[in-house]
Amino acid sequence: MVGNAGFSTEGFHLWGSFYRKVGIMKKTLAVLLSFLCLFGGLCALWPTPSAVLAQAPAGSAAPAMTKERAEFERLLNEWKPMLQQMFDMRIEFHKYGTTPERQEQLLKEYNVLLKKSDTLSQQVIDQALLAFLKDERANADMERFLLFALQYYMQTDMYEDAAKLSQHLLNQKMKNNDVIRMAAFSSLKSNDFETAAMLGETILELGLITKFDYGRSDFGALEYWREAWKQELKFRERDRMKGDLPRVVLETTKGEIEIELFEDDAPNTVANFIYLVEKGFYTNLDFHRVIRGFMAQGGGSELLATETNLDGTLKKRGVGDPGYTIEDEVGPNSRKHFRGSVSMALAGPNSGGSQFFICFKPNAGLDGTYTVFGRVIRGMNVAVSFLPRDPIDPANPPEEETSENGTPWVYEVPGIEMPDKILSARVVRKRNHEYSPVIKAKKGQSPPFPKMPGLEDKPTDNLLDDNWDKMEFIRKHQP
Repeated sequence: MVGNAGFSTEGFHLWGSFYRKVGIMKKTLAVLLSFLCLFGGLCALWPTPSAVLAQAPAGSAAPAMTKERAEFERLLNEWKPMLQQMFDMRIEFHKYGTTPERQEQLLKEYNVLLKKSDTLSQQVIDQALLAFLKDERANADMERFLLFALQYYMQTDMYEDAAKLSQHLLNQKMKNNDVIRMAAFSSLKSNDFETAAMLGETILELGLITKFDYGRSDFGALEYWREAWKQELKFRERDRMKGDLPRVVLETTKGEIEIELFEDDAPNTVANFIYLVEKGFYTNLDFHRVIRGFMAQGGGSELLATETNLDGTLKKRGVGDPGYTIEDEVGPNSRKHFRGSVSMALAGPNSGGSQFFICFKPNAGLDGTYTVFGRVIRGMNVAVSFLPRDPIDPANPPEEETSENGTPWVYEVPGIEMPDKILSARVVRKRNHEYSPVIKAKKGQSPPFPKMPGLEDKPTDNLLDDNWDKMEFIRKHQP
C-alpha cells in the first residue's frame, strides 16, 4: 500500500529496524511509526473531493458528499501535516550538531504536538465511523480505514477502543473475519470476559482459529478468568462501599495515571508504596521495561542503575532499589492480574522493593507469585503509550535483534532513546494512620531507608535531607 508521498507500511517497518541499529530512535517510536504507517496509506485510501467527482460516470450526476464525510476529510487533512511535522522534529532532534538546548526545546514542542495528534487521531477515527454509518456508498473505503484503525488499536494495547470500534462494526453487520477475531480478543484483553466467551465460540465455529491455537492463546485461560472476575467484582464492590482506599497519582511524561491501592488485601505492600511515594523516591524514575501485549515496569533503575541524558550521556543514579526488600503477600484469595492491575516486580521470592508493573492484559501466569496491590482507575491509555523497550545487559547481549515478542532490545549505554518517566508521584487519599512498611535490609545495607536515587535526579540540592530522616523508625524483619 503506497501513498502519494511514496510512504508504505513495509517501508516504515524497515525504517524502524534501521533506526534501532544506528541509535537514532526517540521516545514514542511505536506510536509515531503507527501513525506514519497510517499516514502513508491515507492518500491512497482517501481521494480528495475533486477526485471523487472525477470518478463519476460520464453523463451522470456526481455523488453528493455527506457532511460527515466532508468533516472526516477536513480532520484528516489537518492531521496529516501534523504527523509530518512530528517526523521532521524527530529527524532534527537526532541530527548531528543539534545542541542540547535545541533538543530540549524540540522535546517540549514534540510532546505538545503529540498530545494534539493523539486527540486529533481519535477525532479522525470517530468521524470515519460516523461517515461509515451515514453513507452506504462510502462503505468500501471507510471499511478499509476503520479496519486499519482497529488493527492500530490492537497493536498498541488500546483494547477498550478496539472492543468499542469492533462492536460498532459488527452491529453494522460488517462481514469481515478480522473484525470478528479482533472483537473477541479485545474483549478478553479488556476484562470483558462474558462477551469474550460468546465471541470465542463464534471464531471457533467460523474456523477463524483452530482449537489447538485457541487453547494456546489467551482464550485458553478464559474459564479461569470468568470465575476470577466474579470474585474481583465482589472485591471492587467491597472497596466501593468502604470508599476510603488510598490513591496515588503518577505524573508521567505521557500524562497522569491514578492508582487505587488494595490496602485491605496487601497492607504491607501498600504501606511500602505510599512510604516511597511520600519520600519522593519515584521522582524522575524510568519506566525502563515496557513490552507490548504484556506490561509497563518502573520504579527503579535496572542493570547499571543509570539513565540517559538528553545529549546521550549517562547519568549515575546511585542505587536501583530502596536498599531493602519486603515479603510477598500472595495466597488463594489474593487479587489477580487483570488489565490495569498494579503488581510488585520481583527477582525471586520476597524480593520486592520499589519496582512495580502495570498489566496491559490479564495474565494468569503471574497469579500466586507476584503481589497485586492496586489497579489503574484513570490513565490506562497513558500507560500503554509508553515507549516500548526491553533492557538487557550490554556485557551479555542476545543473539537476536529483538525480544521474543518483537520489542526492540535496549542497551543501557549512551546514544539510545530515553524511556518515559515518572516526573512526580503524590498521595491523593489515604487512611488516617501511619504507613510504615515491614522491611528486611539487603546485605550490606543499613538505615536510613530508603536509599534514594542520585541527587542529580532531584529538582533541588537539599532533598537528601528532606527525604532521609535519620531518626525515622521503620520496623525491620529479623534476619
